[in-house]
Amino acid sequence: IPPYNLTLVNNTSCSVRDKVKDPDFDSHKWWLGLMNNGYSNGTLADLVHENSKDTIVITLSSTYANMVKEDLNELNGKDLKRVRIIGISNTSLLPEKLIPVCMPYDDRLDGVKSEMKGTRSDFPQRAARHFVNSIWTNSKRANYENHAQLVEEALRKMGRPTPIPERVRLNDNQIEQLMIELWDYADGKVGRMLRILRDEKKVACEQKRCSEIFKRAKNRRLALI
Repeated sequence: IPPYNLTLVNNTSCSVRDKVKDPDFDSHKWWLGLMNNGYSNGTLADLVHENSKDTIVITLSSTYANMVKEDLNELNGKDLKRVRIIGISNTSLLPEKLIPVCMPYDDRLDGVKSEMKGTRSDFPQRAARHFVNSIWTNSKRANYENHAQLVEEALRKMGRPTPIPERVRLNDNQIEQLMIELWDYADGKVGRMLRILRDEKKVACEQKRCSEIFKRAKNRRLALI
């Protein structure tokens, strides 16, 4: 069975945009095509309607919200009350009737007192996990308004995240030269070098990139001795 490997994100080898022949690719039209050509047992609206006794948690990024928003817009009022949309901070991307069931998660999930810190790319998943484990579990019979209020109260306790310091972006050759100049100060250790670059020199450099450039700087320094 081949692994699932398909995404709406651009500039990746598994982007669906590169596998569709239509040059004017539209994620919403693609989604409807899947629904209408036998590739699915039904729409999301159908799924919610069929599970009439359940709370349905839908995790969405902005990209995927654009894909399924018209599908979800087909929900009737009764079914919509059981839906909780989580992960999308810009609710203006959604049809107006879906906005009330969006839970108000924001950057406070990465607040100084939060236990759910992480990267921006996995924000929707972390928010959904927090909702299921910390909100819904203790208030299964609450309506969407009460759930939104409980989310807001939980976020308020987490505070705001620590501001990310602005760092200078240098190319690999510039960082390599800087490493050579800082070699003795960093005691020739890659971990200390990374901390000096990021904390003292305010240079943007990821750990993996730092390790690769560090090897080059080390070889170049040895050649100069």
